[in-house]
Amino acid sequence: MARRRRDPEPVWELDLHGRTVERALELARHELFVRWKRGQSPGLLITGKGLHAADGQGRLYEAIKQLLCGPGAPELGVRTARPGRGGGSWVVELRIARSEEPLEDDED
Repeated sequence: MARRRRDPEPVWELDLHGRTVERALELARHELFVRWKRGQSPGLLITGKGLHAADGQGRLYEAIKQLLCGPGAPELGVRTARPGRGGGSWVVELRIARSEEPLEDDED
């Protein structure tokens, strides 16, 4: 009997719950770029499902989806993105960084 291949566990995660869409996008862009340059993949961006939104619509989930699947995603190192288990998150695989140059805005 063949075993089903398990996806690798994320090596990093960023919880964006409670952030405005603007701030969450800013944080996600920075995190993706830094993790890409460090070769740290895959990662998990946690957005929540939007269940507590006044109209029940997950604006943050959709905004992050656009970031990860939109035309600017390659500039952030995004190779693939798929919804995480149960919804409310995104599993992101990053490409291999071409340059080993140090980051100027490294904040650890």
